[in-house]
Amino acid sequence: KVKFFGLSELTRQIGSDEFDITFDGETFGDALGYLGNRFGTPFRKLIMSDNGEVNPVIQVLRNEEEYLARNKFDCRLAEGDELLFMFMIAGGRD
Repeated sequence: KVKFFGLSELTRQIGSDEFDITFDGETFGDALGYLGNRFGTPFRKLIMSDNGEVNPVIQVLRNEEEYLARNKFDCRLAEGDELLFMFMIAGGRD
């Protein structure tokens, strides 16, 4: 399952903020490749940086508890894993 949080421009273009995916492969990189092919330029432009890593303003969590490194494409995913893509939010007390 893939979820997008706070990425309204992308969810507007792809029509949903949550969906199930099935793809050939076992890694985070395989999932990114699948999503890039499925959703094309809107996904790649927002989620990926020019150097081929996940954009520094995007954070990816697996199963809502483990942050995935932007360049750790060989991280293995298991059936049933959930990926949450969200904008990094800065803030706090003044």
